[in-house]
Amino acid sequence: MGIIDSRELLAQFKAHLVESALSSATVVNYLADLRAFLRWSEATRGADVSPFELEAADVAAYCAFLQHERGHAPATINRRLQALRKFYSLGVAEGWTTTNPADEVSLLNETVSERSRFLTADDVDQLLETVRHGRRRWADRDWAIIQAFLGAGLKLSELTELELGDVHLDANPPCLVVRNSGEGSAQPDRTVPLPTEVHP
Repeated sequence: MGIIDSRELLAQFKAHLVESALSSATVVNYLADLRAFLRWSEATRGADVSPFELEAADVAAYCAFLQHERGHAPATINRRLQALRKFYSLGVAEGWTTTNPADEVSLLNETVSERSRFLTADDVDQLLETVRHGRRRWADRDWAIIQAFLGAGLKLSELTELELGDVHLDANPPCLVVRNSGEGSAQPDRTVPLPTEVHP
């Protein structure tokens, strides 16, 4: 296999990110972003073409692919571009290449509405991937929390006010009782079915 599929390359990039004191979530995301870019490069430029042979036009083409064919929002594309800038910066420092083609590609403009948009399927996948690679001690808890947000549609305040007695895994179907604790509110408590992803 060529350098595009090199585990050693990804391992060195991971070590560089960790040494840069980035958060664990950012490290996981940047590694996933690099893998996605390498897969695209292999599919479009050929498996025998090193990523260090690519130019700014190739990086720009990748960003255009993400925007127009995958429908990614500017915020997602910008994060992937930032990951590539980090990757090529490492390449320059290590002498693998003399230029950083990602630096020559401009970030896309982000609007407030785009930053507060609904999560895309790609966003959800990356969020869950981050949870999977989080601290093992809290992985099950964090997974259940994220799935409660995604699958049960709970608000943050509703989730934080849940008590053990509000969780009914033995019911058919399993459910949560979300209590309306607002002062003077006439809204009744509601029962929210749990999708299978949330409970064992």
